Amino acid sequence: MEFFYLYRHPSSYIFRIRVPTDLQSNIGKAELRYSLQTGRIGEARYRARYMAAQVQTVFRKIRNGGKMAELTPEEINRLLRDFAKEVLNDFEDMKTYREKPASIDEIEGNAFSYDCLRDEMQEQLARADYRRAYRLVDNLLEEKGITLSRDSASYRKLCREMLKVQIDLHEELERREWGSYGGGSGGGPGHRPFIWETGEDTPKEQEKGKLLSEVIQHLIDENRSAGVWTEKSESSIVPALELFKEIVGDLPIKTIDRQMISDYHSKLKRLPPNREKDPRYRGKSIAQLLSMNPPPEKTVSEGTIRNSISRVVAIFNHAENHGFIDTNPAKGLKIGRKVKKENEKRAPFDRNDLDALFGSGDYIEDTMTKGYMFWTPVLALFTGARLNELAQLHLDDIKQADGVWFLDINDDGPDKQIKNLSSRRKIPLHPFITKELNFPGYVERLREDGNDRLFPDLSYSPKGGYSKSVSRWFNSAYKVKCGILREPGGPMKDFHSFRTTLATHLGQKRGVVDDRMLEQVLGHSSGSSTTFNTYVDAFSPAQLLEGVILHIDYGIDLSHLQRSRYAKRKTP
Repeated sequence: MEFFYLYRHPSSYIFRIRVPTDLQSNIGKAELRYSLQTGRIGEARYRARYMAAQVQTVFRKIRNGGKMAELTPEEINRLLRDFAKEVLNDFEDMKTYREKPASIDEIEGNAFSYDCLRDEMQEQLARADYRRAYRLVDNLLEEKGITLSRDSASYRKLCREMLKVQIDLHEELERREWGSYGGGSGGGPGHRPFIWETGEDTPKEQEKGKLLSEVIQHLIDENRSAGVWTEKSESSIVPALELFKEIVGDLPIKTIDRQMISDYHSKLKRLPPNREKDPRYRGKSIAQLLSMNPPPEKTVSEGTIRNSISRVVAIFNHAENHGFIDTNPAKGLKIGRKVKKENEKRAPFDRNDLDALFGSGDYIEDTMTKGYMFWTPVLALFTGARLNELAQLHLDDIKQADGVWFLDINDDGPDKQIKNLSSRRKIPLHPFITKELNFPGYVERLREDGNDRLFPDLSYSPKGGYSKSVSRWFNSAYKVKCGILREPGGPMKDFHSFRTTLATHLGQKRGVVDDRMLEQVLGHSSGSSTTFNTYVDAFSPAQLLEGVILHIDYGIDLSHLQRSRYAKRKTP
């Protein structure tokens, strides 16, 4: 006969049990109610039976009288180890004496519940929010006849350790739900022994090794000190490392196996993009996000998945190189390189596109409201520079040598980012820009006004540098206004198409334009010369002007740009 009740709440089952009359004054309630954190009736009954047994034990202990005590770390470990063993024993009893075999659907449901609960406990632990541990700790203390104040250090320590045990327990229960047992020599390949099954209070430090969080921090510190990562690259790499830790848990890195990485991959594919930007997903745990089950078209992109997996490989390669692991579970993990479909490629602008872009009312009537709106398309068309390379330019980056004006593309400064070593280069400016449009005069006017950047209206972002406003203006507004729309199934045309346009235009002049010179202008790495790769300034700005830039001729009329206020000259 069962002395408890279950009733359905909208999202889960509720456990209810009456408090004996003689104990109501001690407990202060006539009835106890707790959420069982599951909507599955089979799992709810199992948890309710376990909880009822614990409550009855508490009732007996109260009748026998409790005792005040302070807990040492050893006593806390012993209490929690006994607690964990009891939970595992109850699980085994439930499996042993069940009336009929479990269905695969039931197993999947139970395993998913354990996985979700583990993620929730992990989130609580990260936030130092111990409220979810209060009930379990209070029951455990009452069972042992121990009374602790919730304000005491021992109580808070016990709550924190309880959350850690719960994380381990739910991981172990999920394994057992699928019939995975063992530990030590009896475990399956890569199985992590469940530490609470041992007779020791804690595992030996040398066996546990470094935590995943420690290895990640070691990797970050090494790359920062070596200057390997730019601020932009770090802003995308570090969140990917932290997401891996959030999904698999902050475990000793030696215990993470290939199956765990595979599980991480499966969960990653089901997550929505921009979880911290979208209010529907902001602040939610991994378990909560997965339970929302977003449709495939609303999940992270294939590119994000590939990049994230490459970060995981980097973690374990780093761990292997520094002796933190003996076997690399990510070794040989293939990261498929996506072959771009035709409609995903950046196409060059054709003659009609260029006529529309530079023959718009904004250029003809000189109504561009910001300097970057006038100059960035023109500079990109004649230099092939990347958007952020232009957006981040300082006035001191516009230089002259041997009578040749050029852009000095560099990462000299905390607000500058370049793609790679080959991106650091000097790009000569076409005479149309320096003479007809008086670009040096525009630079001088900015300097006289107290500016130090070429486009002072642009604000800096750690992820996108200075390019965000330009990209939003050109790609979302201006090119659409000019009638450059993407045809269904057709290739993409955006600001990057200026770079493709120049590369295509000059690439068709092979024999006239030297390939290595063009590669240097574009900031591409040459596969033919190690010396050229190392010394990217193999050609001077004067040589590049003569050999590459002066061959630019798109056959379009840009003479009206000379009338712009951005190209004006000083009056005598």
